[in-house]
Amino acid sequence: MTDVRDKGPNRVVAEHNLTAILDVTEALVRQGGVVSYSAVAVGAGVSRPTVYAHFPDRAALLSAVAERALADAAAAIASARPEQGPADEALRRVVLAAWEHLARHQEIARATVSEVPHHVLHAAHDQVVSVLEGLVERGRQERTFRRDLDPEWLVAATLALIHTAAAGVRRGNLEETRAVQALVTSIRDVCVGPPGQSLPSA
Repeated sequence: MTDVRDKGPNRVVAEHNLTAILDVTEALVRQGGVVSYSAVAVGAGVSRPTVYAHFPDRAALLSAVAERALADAAAAIASARPEQGPADEALRRVVLAAWEHLARHQEIARATVSEVPHHVLHAAHDQVVSVLEGLVERGRQERTFRRDLDPEWLVAATLALIHTAAAGVRRGNLEETRAVQALVTSIRDVCVGPPGQSLPSA
């Protein structure tokens, strides 16, 4: 990575403005606010022409927000080393490391589905889901994960639980520590089965 000290002042300012623009846009999307260039410019502390200089239209702006959320989720998943160790332990690591990023990615995708090009959202969805699908398949092969439910359902249920936990924390209905504990337990029960339950062999 290039040291900030090696960059010219104009580039440093441009990167700062870009981050601020994306942060404000993401906040507006997640809050259900109107993503206008005026609102983004005011929130980011820049002029409207500056926003247009980075993103010529709303689709480009929202696509960049969706792609950044995906990159954050992918980085968090990678940091959890999903390919290492028993599948149930790997799933727990992924959930603990990435649940907020995955939930944010889902929220942004749902909120921008009508304006972001489909190929952007599909690419984002496929990259995240493929990791979970691989974990579920590995867990089934290891006879750690349950085989009485379709793997597609286990992945969908995992993502739905992550989204529900994040939404509860964001609304203030759930305290974060307890929400994470409940999330890990619930996903384990969905994918592995309750403790002491014998797993079907078929």
